[in-house]
Amino acid sequence: VHHSPAMAGLVIAEDPYGVLRHGETTELTPHVAERLFDALCALAEDDPYFRAGDWDSKAAAALMIPALRVKVDAVIRAATDNEHLRSLLIEGLVGSPLAAELADTLEALMLSRERSYRERNDAADALWPYRNRTWWQSTIAALVDQSGVDAPRLAHKLIVRIDADVSDELLVATIFAEIGAISCPLPRPKGPRTHTIRSFDRLLAAIPSARLIGVIGMIADYSGLLVKDDWEMSRHIADIATHLLI
Repeated sequence: VHHSPAMAGLVIAEDPYGVLRHGETTELTPHVAERLFDALCALAEDDPYFRAGDWDSKAAAALMIPALRVKVDAVIRAATDNEHLRSLLIEGLVGSPLAAELADTLEALMLSRERSYRERNDAADALWPYRNRTWWQSTIAALVDQSGVDAPRLAHKLIVRIDADVSDELLVATIFAEIGAISCPLPRPKGPRTHTIRSFDRLLAAIPSARLIGVIGMIADYSGLLVKDDWEMSRHIADIATHLLI
């Protein structure tokens, strides 16, 4: 594509994802970039799992140009479109100036319960430079209020990213929501509960020492929400409290 513009169309049509992964795409003309984008859309229709063998997160950076803003926006907005293509484009927006123009779309993706954690997390990464700390603090609270496990998991990551600059109550609520103590789907599933092992090491390390007593006290208050016979969850919270005490 780079050395032979005359062959660009043939090469792109034959293997558009290969061009993105291995080709010299830093200086594509808008016309060639659009052909590559359209070929990727066609590939996604033909092979919905085209990324299965290579999840290079920087592959689509060359497509993040003003000339493709409308097309990129349309694909990542549409929850019914190919997930592999959406994820490729959202990842491509991370660190791209085009993310500023698509900030509202990225915000909607990040807050959408219907999107996968991967998409929401990548949308947050792309949006990060274009929202201030106060906005992120209020967004963390909104995520904790959502049902399910992905939203509090994302809130956890964002709290670490702002150096635990949230209230003690919101920090503890995030922990309890992520382990499922205060944020679980309704109606409650029957049968034994399934626990996913979570690592809170980075979150706990971000808490300033002057706040530890307050956080431990808040954990004690929230512990009343635990199901009495759920020993695994209770042990998990006890381990977190012990880590903070030490």
